[in-house]
Amino acid sequence: MGNREVIDPFRGMGMDSRIKKIIALCVVALVVLIILTLITITSVGEKEVGIVSISLGDNLPVGRVIAVNYEKGPQAWILGPGYHFFYWPWKYDIRKVDITQIPEGSVGIINAIDGKPLPPGQTFAPEWPQDKYEKMLDSQFFLTEGAGFKGPQTTVLPPGEYRLNTEHFKIKIVPAMNIGVGEVGIIKSNVGTESETGTLTVPDRTYRGIVAKPLSSGMYYLNTDAFEVNKITIQKETLKFNPQTMGQIGGGQITVRSQDGFEAPIDVDVTYQIEERNASEIVARFADNDGLVDRLVTPAIRAEFRNAAGNVPMLNFILQREQQEQLVLKNLIQRLLQHNVKIHEVYIRDIDFSKDPQLAALLKTQTDREIADQQKDTYIREQKAAEEEKVLNRKAQEAEEEKKVVIAEQMINIASKEADAAEKKADGEARAIERTAQAEAKKVELLAEAEAQKEIKVGQAKAEAYAKLVEQLGQENIALIEFLKEIGGQNIKVVPDVQVSGSEGGSLLDALIGSYLKKQESNKK
Repeated sequence: MGNREVIDPFRGMGMDSRIKKIIALCVVALVVLIILTLITITSVGEKEVGIVSISLGDNLPVGRVIAVNYEKGPQAWILGPGYHFFYWPWKYDIRKVDITQIPEGSVGIINAIDGKPLPPGQTFAPEWPQDKYEKMLDSQFFLTEGAGFKGPQTTVLPPGEYRLNTEHFKIKIVPAMNIGVGEVGIIKSNVGTESETGTLTVPDRTYRGIVAKPLSSGMYYLNTDAFEVNKITIQKETLKFNPQTMGQIGGGQITVRSQDGFEAPIDVDVTYQIEERNASEIVARFADNDGLVDRLVTPAIRAEFRNAAGNVPMLNFILQREQQEQLVLKNLIQRLLQHNVKIHEVYIRDIDFSKDPQLAALLKTQTDREIADQQKDTYIREQKAAEEEKVLNRKAQEAEEEKKVVIAEQMINIASKEADAAEKKADGEARAIERTAQAEAKKVELLAEAEAQKEIKVGQAKAEAYAKLVEQLGQENIALIEFLKEIGGQNIKVVPDVQVSGSEGGSLLDALIGSYLKKQESNKK
């Protein structure tokens, strides 16, 4: 292989060789600078946090773990999402971690590995102020202005996403405290100051001890290391004392001894309840439901049943079961009321007398006697029922007869009322007819009187008219006019039958009168 020719990039430009060298050096320096810059670039994703550690610089103060002034070691400040430049690899170590996620139904318990020492006697750092909650999650602020305490923190992280310095804050994710329906949560506070009240409970979580006010049903985000929560059932609970519950807390039969020396195991159910307002005090004294049942309720129940059986013969205890239940219930209520426990119901489910032959024989005799008494009572009741049936039948018959009498009386009353009604109706009709006749007679009388008055008035009017005519025409002419009206009304023929002469001895009026009289004579015939 021959010698290769060196390619000159500035050939043909007419440049001096020294200038060419300077330019070449600048290009090389620029390339190197670009390469170095690219080396210092750090990219942090949206769901990541950049944890920074410095290898060059001053040493951390004694007792410190996280640097706040660029000392060597893990830094309090972190890198957020995006590109970051000039983080020289020989000085900075960038470690990318996922953001802290607290899922729903969980809580994050915080442990700070750096900060001020905890106050003497304290195992948890005081709870962060609400207005500084977000700032305290910034390690730089926590270790400087915030003056946070190192160690377990009382404050917790509720569900969500957090951009934390995982070199400073160590997070433990645990389930949130869920208080179910019918339960309350009793808080035992492990933080705060000691209470000086001398009571079983403390006012709130700032004191150590059992907090007086319980948590009602719901979800709570608590530091369960700092605040221990004991769930207590406040619903009615039934304790069963029978062979099936042997070995359980408060279980197993109760053996009683009667006044006459007989022993018998009995199966019992007792219902009790803790009230919410008394739950904290119960926990302070007995720790939980099991402690209450084991140390208080069960001994009280067994004692009361033994006392009740010891005061009566066994037969009375067996045969008077309901009275014994009421007696034990009353005594248990009085005994446990002072301990804030309510007793609701007491039942004797069974009495096992099979293990004592004498008691079994006694019960058989008693049973036979009871059967005989029952049969006797049944016969007496049947006789009494028969007598009562006779009395009822007799009363029913009497009631039927009485019913018939009442019906007859009612029919008589109805007939009498109907006759009275008919009589009254006839009287009414007669009076109506009489009144009608009187009205008709009165009407006729009034019409006759009116007609008479009319005729009188007509006659008077005619008389007056006639007088005026007489006065004007004369008596003879008036008579002649009236005569002519009569002749015209009766169609009398005057001319053929009457001969009128002009002698002095006759007149027209005389002739007319003669004709009229002749006509009247003919009509009579």
